[in-house]
Amino acid sequence: MAQIKIGDRLVGDRQPPLVILEAGINHNGDLETAFEMIRLARKLGADAVKFQTFKADEFVGDAEQTFTYTSQGKEVTESMLDMFRRYEFGRQDWFAIKALCDQEGILFLST
Repeated sequence: MAQIKIGDRLVGDRQPPLVILEAGINHNGDLETAFEMIRLARKLGADAVKFQTFKADEFVGDAEQTFTYTSQGKEVTESMLDMFRRYEFGRQDWFAIKALCDQEGILFLST
């Protein structure tokens, strides 16, 4: 197998594994929670942390579509568009997240 470079790390034959913590949208749209996840990922020894970057308006095709889920023992039905909008970060937020990753010495990844 060949090697590739991700950030400043080689990945492939005879290289240690690249450990990626999947943050996704588990920050619930809260910047401080995202910061805590980055610090915890570093503390746990992860090499990278991966978030999901999106705009709800660009992937929710039907603004009237609803989603039903259970939260704290109660059934909740709400607009999918509104739900995903709560998890979005703005451009400056992403710059702050990337800056903290750099400061903590952990690779920032996003899909």
